[in-house]
Amino acid sequence: MKVVLAETSGFCGGVRKAVDKVCTVAAENPSSTVYVYGELAHNRTVMEHIFSLGAVVVHSPDEVPDGALVVIRAHGITDADRARLLAKDVVLFDATCPNVLRNQNAARKSTRPILLLGIAGHSEVQAIEGSIGGWYRVVGDVSDLEGLDSSSEYDIIVQTTFDSMRFDAIVAGLDELGIRYRVLSRICLASEIRRKAVLALAAKGVDCILIAGDSRSANTKALLREAESTGLPSFLIENVDEVDSRFSCYSSVGLSAGSSTPDDVIKEIARRLEKL
Repeated sequence: MKVVLAETSGFCGGVRKAVDKVCTVAAENPSSTVYVYGELAHNRTVMEHIFSLGAVVVHSPDEVPDGALVVIRAHGITDADRARLLAKDVVLFDATCPNVLRNQNAARKSTRPILLLGIAGHSEVQAIEGSIGGWYRVVGDVSDLEGLDSSSEYDIIVQTTFDSMRFDAIVAGLDELGIRYRVLSRICLASEIRRKAVLALAAKGVDCILIAGDSRSANTKALLREAESTGLPSFLIENVDEVDSRFSCYSSVGLSAGSSTPDDVIKEIARRLEKL
């Protein structure tokens, strides 16, 4: 089987920075436990590596001992949780994605009601919510615009890995409703580049498209939707163990991966596919 790799895929700068930070802190402090606040990345392979270093994932400041070493995940944390951690005199290593930090800063500075375009309950969305001081609404699709006060002017902040097609549909919905708004942030460039690279695979004549990544990852699922939009058979697989005979009917496959998928996983999948 011929495997055509997307021009850009796998780890983005934010995830790589977070993983490297945990590895560095663990290596420099071999006698101390490193606490990672929240799941570092939505990828089981990444988290297994983190656990192998002896790191412990926590979800509340109550789980962190005073003076501990704490790495903040790429998705960020709420302002309240950050303050509670600092009050415990922890040594804080901030691996929050720079784009998420910009979103949080925009939320703090905004004086208008905020429409937060993103997936309700997603860790990044929760972190941004924790930086908003006034009225806001999480908007995941056009139906969430129902009941908005059309006399108000809104600030829009967008989850960095939000689905591009949903973003476009929501903005179009706001325009149709005559609601005034200003967009303070966009989907991150790394996500946009990866999605365009998936669309480019279809133009290279592949028979199907595979997206490597964890099904809990928002950006991975967004890549899958981009692949499906091409009309080609499209599949999401987590690792090399899911490469099996169902793909043998294809002579060529386009391969991309979510921004939390390690390079080694992508290479293993490609090698296995080439042997089919």
